[in-house]
Amino acid sequence: LFAGISYSRLDNPSLDIKNNSIGIKNWMGRLGAALAAPLMNYTLGYPIIIVPALIVFFGFLLYQGKSVIAYWKLTLILLAWSVLISIGLAMSDAINYLGNIREYYPSGLVGGTLASLLIIYMGEFGTILIFIMLTLALAILSLKLDMSVLFTVSGTVLKSAWDKFQLKYQDWRRVRALRA
Repeated sequence: LFAGISYSRLDNPSLDIKNNSIGIKNWMGRLGAALAAPLMNYTLGYPIIIVPALIVFFGFLLYQGKSVIAYWKLTLILLAWSVLISIGLAMSDAINYLGNIREYYPSGLVGGTLASLLIIYMGEFGTILIFIMLTLALAILSLKLDMSVLFTVSGTVLKSAWDKFQLKYQDWRRVRALRA
């Protein structure tokens, strides 16, 4: 967990002490740099920090004699958020380079690859639309929002906006008719 939080791209992930004259910035030293580099580069990037946090959480549960099975939904939702955040971290590079990302920092290989594939096959607009829809769907699942309330509120807001637009349009037409 601490190795991932304090990850620096400048750290040499090699455990070779002789040829490593650069100071390691990772809080866990050379071992932390060696563990964090492949996790950050070849998985989800910074969102991978959730995995050691979950391991620590499950360790405490097991230590207390509690069942970890009750937390499978929470685990899946947290991992889904990690993947989505990883894709989001790679989105700007994927858009700028039309899906041909050359470096997967800070999103990691998984997020960068998924963002690239989305841009290549769905285009910029489609990718952003899918990303927003996935974010909303995951937020609804995470927060256990009632969809009927969401639709009722959004319908009320849209109706109010439409009524205001119609009034402004009628006023504009009246003013225009008086000028003519």
